[in-house]
Amino acid sequence: MLCRTDTNAAKHRGISFLLCPMDQPGVEVRPIRMLSGESEFNEVFFTDARCPAENVVGGVNNGWAVALTLLGYERGESATVLPLRFRRSTSGWCAWPGSTDAATTP
Repeated sequence: MLCRTDTNAAKHRGISFLLCPMDQPGVEVRPIRMLSGESEFNEVFFTDARCPAENVVGGVNNGWAVALTLLGYERGESATVLPLRFRRSTSGWCAWPGSTDAATTP
């Protein structure tokens, strides 16, 4: 989880990334039901839950950098390759109307 660990720090600073044990008292997971009745996502509530200091990942107040790194891995190559593929495939479409009389024919 990402949590604010320095209330005086600006914006993305002062956030730490913690690995929190979910099977402890004070952690409540509530499924978010979709119209189909299935639940792929949850709400998680922390009430006086504790997290050991050794569960901080990347250092105290450096959690935003850890989160951005994880998002990069999660998105994988698709974050960089798919936009290039899309541009290459659509570039032919953009040239097509001008190469025929379709551009001037209603």
